[in-house]
Amino acid sequence: MLTRKLSRRARLACGCYTGHVIAGILSCLLCALWFLWPTMAKSEGQALYCIANAVNVRESPVDGYVLLRLDRGDLVLLQEEADGWCRIDRAGDIGWVKMDYLSDAAPDTQPSKATVTGGRLALRDEPDGKRTGWLKDGQAVEVLGERNGWARVRAGDTDGWADAAFLEALP
Repeated sequence: MLTRKLSRRARLACGCYTGHVIAGILSCLLCALWFLWPTMAKSEGQALYCIANAVNVRESPVDGYVLLRLDRGDLVLLQEEADGWCRIDRAGDIGWVKMDYLSDAAPDTQPSKATVTGGRLALRDEPDGKRTGWLKDGQAVEVLGERNGWARVRAGDTDGWADAAFLEALP
């Protein structure tokens, strides 16, 4: 009986029980950080880069009048963040941009090259938008950006959106 009490005290002294408690608390803190990380606000005045092409800067979030467009690599300053939208300042022009199109890391601004595969491919004014022309099978294009399975492409002096599934990257 005395050895049993000593061994419990020894276990408490060495931290075996407290180690489990501390591990549990750390686990809870890490889980909370994991879920809260994406919602942590960026700081006001922070420089952000546009990571897509032809991103609308709006007068107000969601469906506001389009004031101007950002290109991939454009640098803006964050003024405010609300509901997944950022109020930004670009050289004195103030407007709202969806947070999905901004990053604190500069994107690669070089357009990549691709070839149209699978036959004739529709060129559209926006992703899944109105058809404005056609791209031929095997035609080379520059990929200027991508969004939700669509690629912003340029073929000669024509540009628009094409289904990225029908483009094969060139080395």
